[in-house]
Amino acid sequence: CMHIRDSSYKEKFMPAKKWSYHDYRDSDVDTYSSAAIALAEKGYWVFRMGKIVSKPFNCENPKVIDYASSNKKSDLLDIWLMAHCTFCISNGSGLDSVSVVYRRPILYINNLPFGDWATYAHSMSGPKKLRWKKNKKLLSLQEHLANNYYHSEKYEKNGIEIINLDDIEIKEIVLEMEGRTANKWAE
Repeated sequence: CMHIRDSSYKEKFMPAKKWSYHDYRDSDVDTYSSAAIALAEKGYWVFRMGKIVSKPFNCENPKVIDYASSNKKSDLLDIWLMAHCTFCISNGSGLDSVSVVYRRPILYINNLPFGDWATYAHSMSGPKKLRWKKNKKLLSLQEHLANNYYHSEKYEKNGIEIINLDDIEIKEIVLEMEGRTANKWAE
């Protein structure tokens, strides 16, 4: 199961509040298609999850299902899929908690703030990159953790650019998670 956050859920169900301060958490689902296809080619069925999404997941493989855009989805099936998946791919939002509760491995990709990584779960993380605007250098791990913000504006105010992982980076970390989950990963 793959649950990639965008802003449409909160905008739809809680429109009275301005949610732009959460924009740093969003990802473009299209950058996950190479990873989804790689999993499908290994024999997995990949379900793109979500109650409300901003755009369809256009992935040209019959084993990649855009369940979030399906008229067959239901809250019960959402829970069942997340509870029974081989592993969950998420950038950190509510639905991925179901996988954690059911002790399914979880891969957090493009998640921020990095200090919120769920170390209590069987998980891996590939956070978004942070880069100083002035000198274009990536923040070190220590700087990343020191700049652990919950508002898009705070990154901007502190001169930090947020950089999403690209499709190649996402595919590599997904394949590492798949290898680790299948006990086939070699360091």
